[in-house]
Amino acid sequence: MVEKVLKNMNMKEIEEFNNICTKCNFEINLKQDRCLVNAKSIMGIFYLDKNKKIKLVAEIDDEDYINKNFSRFIDK
Repeated sequence: MVEKVLKNMNMKEIEEFNNICTKCNFEINLKQDRCLVNAKSIMGIFYLDKNKKIKLVAEIDDEDYINKNFSRFIDK
């Protein structure tokens, strides 16, 4: 499992992020406080508070894959 904190994203970035997530063949979620939503669901993403930190939780052991495909969305 790979976990990364995401940066604040605008509407276009959220759409791009979601498009990448839908192509993943593994479970990928977004976690905020006690809320966990499917990152492949655009409605789930919009449910989260964009002013609070959101954590990407990917059920994959390949951290390089996550860094390569999601680098522009990861908070550094």
